[in-house]
Amino acid sequence: MIIASLVPHFAEVTLWRAAGPDLLLLGRTDTALFQFGRLRSLWQNPALRKDFESIDVHQPEGLVAYYLLDDAG
Repeated sequence: MIIASLVPHFAEVTLWRAAGPDLLLLGRTDTALFQFGRLRSLWQNPALRKDFESIDVHQPEGLVAYYLLDDAG
């Protein structure tokens, strides 16, 4: 029910693993392709990097291991 209420308002909705038993729903307003170059540049932000390291992601490419489903799935 939660996902169904989110989908009509965003161009793309994805489901990601989070810390512990939690899941993260990410709603995006556009469907631009994921860009590792942008992620690598954002990785230079110490606060953002610390957040990712708290869920055991130590390199930008490790983030994709948390991806579960898109709205088609």
